[in-house]
Amino acid sequence: MKLRILKNETTIFDVFFALLAFTIPISLALPNVFLVLTFLAFLFKEKKKKINTYGKLVLLLAGFFIFKALLNKELIENFFIYKHVIVFVVISFLAFNVKNKNLVKKSFVFGVLSAVIFTISQIVIYYLKFDAIPLGNTAEAGELLIVHRPYFGFLCFLGVLCSTTLIQTSKNLQETLFYKIVIALFIMFVYVIVARLALGLLIIYVCRIFLQRVNLPKKKLFPLIGVFISLLAVIAINNKNIKKRLHIENTFDKTVKVFSNQEPRVVIWSCFFDVIKSPDFNYFTGYSDVKNIQLSLNDCYKQSIKNVSKNEYYLKTKFNIHNQFFDFFLQGGIIGLFLFLILLGCSFYLCRNNFTSLFVLVGFILFLIVENLFHRQLGVYLIGIFIPLFMKRKDEQSYGD
Repeated sequence: MKLRILKNETTIFDVFFALLAFTIPISLALPNVFLVLTFLAFLFKEKKKKINTYGKLVLLLAGFFIFKALLNKELIENFFIYKHVIVFVVISFLAFNVKNKNLVKKSFVFGVLSAVIFTISQIVIYYLKFDAIPLGNTAEAGELLIVHRPYFGFLCFLGVLCSTTLIQTSKNLQETLFYKIVIALFIMFVYVIVARLALGLLIIYVCRIFLQRVNLPKKKLFPLIGVFISLLAVIAINNKNIKKRLHIENTFDKTVKVFSNQEPRVVIWSCFFDVIKSPDFNYFTGYSDVKNIQLSLNDCYKQSIKNVSKNEYYLKTKFNIHNQFFDFFLQGGIIGLFLFLILLGCSFYLCRNNFTSLFVLVGFILFLIVENLFHRQLGVYLIGIFIPLFMKRKDEQSYGD
């Protein structure tokens, strides 16, 4: 990374924000440090920008939940949840004020690359010691991966999309080759760790880019798609970790049975419909105290899961709802969910004219369906940074995005 990034177009604010992006995949504490430094650098910037429509909707969403918490006198008691909402507001606002977006993307790619290389070294050491790679649904997988698997896969997904946009603006063949190697490494890593959502998204993205480049007529296109799908099926069937992660068995009926038994979301999402029947739940504003959500889920696990060991596991783990839309509905009722959907609708409008930007948003929406991003620091940083970062802006052409 050459020193030319520190010319007039890149401020100290951009540099701190880039360091924040770099540390996200490799540390829990450092991103918070750089968030403070970035915020302070922003305060001392000479030119400050107005809040755009997306920023106003972020404030409206956060304001509703904070006001509701204050009204119910539960903000301080449950601050561990509401602090993520506050961070989301701050990080989203800062992301829209980044001038050199390419610098942030490069830093993030190097951060993800560092996390991937470190994890690969751990996997290699484990393989040399035990002659196995336990990356299916095993406890060892959790120890080998330095980031929770779904989030690690999504980091790589974002890394691939950032690298793709960086290739489009690269000024020499060496840089282009480097990012192509990084893309290949990230895709192979996602395949090895079997991060299901990220793997599916990357397959779709790569196929779209390939078809765009080759520009084949329909007569040749459909057979090619058929061959590709068949190849994917063969790869999936012959990969033990993929079969375990997708719960694939010898027969369809057995696959459905195993999936229903081993996929936590089958139990968790069914409990959602029990939880909203509680007299404590208000359909318009949700639960008055968010800690009651987890207590209600735990009660449902206790009553609905008959297997003793599975019951104990769910109660010990205290699984959250694993769906951000369900979670906002439980926390804020119809009003909270509606405000979040309006925010995503605004994002769609601002990303509609660029496939990569739109695909980032689609990726986040699918991720929000299977995870509670606002329950994790990493999730809040990712959604707070990358949706604004990939949105169209008036000044983006000046910085090669």
